[in-house]
This record gives sequence, structure tokens and C-alpha cells, in this order.
Amino acid sequence: MEAKTVTLEPMKVLNVKHRGPYCNIGTAFEKLAVFVEKQGIELSNAQWVGVYFDDPESVPEEELRSEACVTIREDIEFSEDSDISVGEITGGLYATTRHTGSYRDLGKSWGELYGAWIPQNAFEPGNTPCFEIYVKGCEETKEESEYLTDLYASVKPVQRNQ
Repeated sequence: MEAKTVTLEPMKVLNVKHRGPYCNIGTAFEKLAVFVEKQGIELSNAQWVGVYFDDPESVPEEELRSEACVTIREDIEFSEDSDISVGEITGGLYATTRHTGSYRDLGKSWGELYGAWIPQNAFEPGNTPCFEIYVKGCEETKEESEYLTDLYASVKPVQRNQ
């Protein structure tokens, strides 16, 4: 796995909360896309982001929490909607890698990042949720093998006892 650490600035986002299997977050993204279109919100240079709060290996599938997001500028205005809110993805130190291929295989890439790369590079998971940035997906290509997804896991250096 090719991965590295990066320091990110906070990202302001519009989001829709999702509860349940992570593979079903697409419905939240659809709702967000319809809202953005109806409101006429300008999204040039915006990024579509999925934020994931729970470990799917330790939380029952029906209780998993996530958010479908799109990055926005600071000065955005929109009509209120009970399911849409403005939030922020926390900045800081993240381990990141690019996943190429189907969304169905994302779990394997996450497993390699958390299970191998992070501990082998003297890091441990941080305290903020992980997220995915969808660089190239079903809107840009019908070939799942061409999907590009950047994974970001909050990390902190391992504290060694002196």
C-alpha cells in the first residue's frame, strides 16, 4: 500500500446524516445532490465526501453512523431543510491513500491502512472520524475499475515511554 501523512485544514460541508449499512449511504448522497441542485448552490471545485464515525467490525450494521457531504465556501446561503445541515470536517494530521476500483472493495483498503500501514509507521488512530473523498466515481465513468477514492484516517504519533 502506498500511503503518506498529510496535514489538512478544516473543511466546511453541507451534510446529510445516514444511519445503517455504509454501503447504503448513496441514498443520502442522492438527497444531498437534489437539495444542492434545487437551491442552485455553486459547487465549482467542490469535493463529495463520505464521513464514517463507527468501526463496522465492532458496531452492528444497522447502528453505523455516517454523513454524505459536499464541501462548500464560507459564504454560502440556503433555505433551511431539516435533513441538511452545515458542518465541518476536522483538520489535522491524517494518513491517506488512494483506492482504485469498486466501492465494494473499500473495506479491504481501509483494513490495510488501519491494520498495517498506520501501526507500521509509528502512528495510532486519532480521535476524529475517517472520511473518503470521491475523486472519480459513477458520475465520471461507468467502469468501476476506474473509480478513484482517497481515504483519510486521523492519526497521531505513537507515544514511546522514555
